[in-house]
Amino acid sequence: MVDDGSRLRLCKSSPINKIPASQQDHTTNPTTTSQVTPDTYQTPDIICHKSGKPGKAHIPVVAGQTVQLFWNTWPPGHSGPVIDYLAACANNDCSTVDKTALKFAKIDQVGLHNGPAPGNWAVNDLVSNNNSWVVTVPASLKAGAYVLRHEIVSLHAARSDNGAQNYPQCVNLSKWKHEKQNNTSRFERMFD
Repeated sequence: MVDDGSRLRLCKSSPINKIPASQQDHTTNPTTTSQVTPDTYQTPDIICHKSGKPGKAHIPVVAGQTVQLFWNTWPPGHSGPVIDYLAACANNDCSTVDKTALKFAKIDQVGLHNGPAPGNWAVNDLVSNNNSWVVTVPASLKAGAYVLRHEIVSLHAARSDNGAQNYPQCVNLSKWKHEKQNNTSRFERMFD
């Protein structure tokens, strides 16, 4: 694990795909410990986090395969939905993509399951699943390079102005085959 003193940290490599985590995801510089708040929704920070820059590598996937995203922890009481999006990259390369040019389509969302405030939210599932989230690559996805945008929205302070806390993270994927594989690609994003 890279320990740079921040709340957002990466493991050095993903155990399944062997691509260094520093090359898999869209990094922030400097690494930030804060969330994206509603008063900055009109800025590029909401896309792949604050000052996010494209990852240099792509995780290979096939249609119908699952991608497992890991957080090293999640603060108690920070409940809310988990949402995933995909955007195609021009020229089958996301390593230099301008994130403001990406056109994302939602591929997965889970929100409030049940219960009175604060309720049972998707993030509770993430925590009980070893701080991980599994999303399925759409079976109809065309071959090419994509940015997967994974976002947790923490609503514990949402009653206040600018109280919602968004934690968007992005990772590059490449899809070249049409057959389904039974394995899971793993992407590890650290948060503490």
